[in-house]
Amino acid sequence: MLRKTVVLDTRRILAILPQRHPLVMVDRVLSFEAGRRLVGRKNISVGDAVMPGHFPGHPIFPGAALLEGLAQCCVLLFELTHGPLRHGEVPLFGSASARFLGMVRPGDVVRFEIEVIKMTRVARAASAGPSPSISRAPGMTWP
Repeated sequence: MLRKTVVLDTRRILAILPQRHPLVMVDRVLSFEAGRRLVGRKNISVGDAVMPGHFPGHPIFPGAALLEGLAQCCVLLFELTHGPLRHGEVPLFGSASARFLGMVRPGDVVRFEIEVIKMTRVARAASAGPSPSISRAPGMTWP
């Protein structure tokens, strides 16, 4: 299959996803192969709505929000491949297990890599790898 690179900015992502601020967990789609894979990105900011209470004075981006970002990337992959969901249609994605290998803090960039592992007419399954990758802003260090 010919590889296509599609870059979606926030405006185009919002045209696809039903979520709105503060629940949108994908800022940009960096690449996409129809029916095969998608790479998304989220810039983590101290201004993200989930940060003030998680944890005061020591902000850490919640794991549940990272999983939501993965799920949103799956929806984007599905809709870019198959077109819009029909009214009342809800995509379901599952995770047998999730493991977080480090803390995500303001200034980090999370990269979501989604690869389809099984696709049927009724059900589709995708893998996000062992964990989202995180890159630090220049001058930032790991805890």
